[in-house]
Amino acid sequence: MHRAQHQSFDQDPRQECELCFRRFNLDSFERHILICEKVFFKKRKAFDSLKQRTLGDEHYQMIEAAMQKFSYYNENVKLNTKWKIRSAQFRMAVQQAKNPGQMPIEQSNGDNRVQCPYCLKRFANETAERHVPLCERKTRDLKNKGGVKPNGKPGVKAMSSTQKGGAGFNKKL
Repeated sequence: MHRAQHQSFDQDPRQECELCFRRFNLDSFERHILICEKVFFKKRKAFDSLKQRTLGDEHYQMIEAAMQKFSYYNENVKLNTKWKIRSAQFRMAVQQAKNPGQMPIEQSNGDNRVQCPYCLKRFANETAERHVPLCERKTRDLKNKGGVKPNGKPGVKAMSSTQKGGAGFNKKL
């Protein structure tokens, strides 16, 4: 039986590749030869670690430049929250303490809110536009009733009966 297999092997219509010693159908053999030559005779490109490290340094330099661009010390950065403003002011104060010979950096208040002239509270621009007319009218009405203290808070005359502890205030629930 072994001999029968050997005879059929000799009569096999497939062709053997001289590079990889595999056998292929005559139709596929031409395509395989092109691929096999490419694999066996083409040298792989050598890995250049120096070039890779250099690219890495450029990458880190680019990141550092971006971080400096968006630094807290950059004057163009808009700080939105109160804690960010205070944190940046603290960092600047520490930086000035480390280098006393430097020119002091002007520290802005950081509070860009509008103060109401009637109640002296501070509001954002849009909120102040709505609040000030209401507060002005309320203060004018209270003055007309004669019940505003000099500090802008309503006096006893201007308070309603429920605010004073009148009849409806002390009911048991």
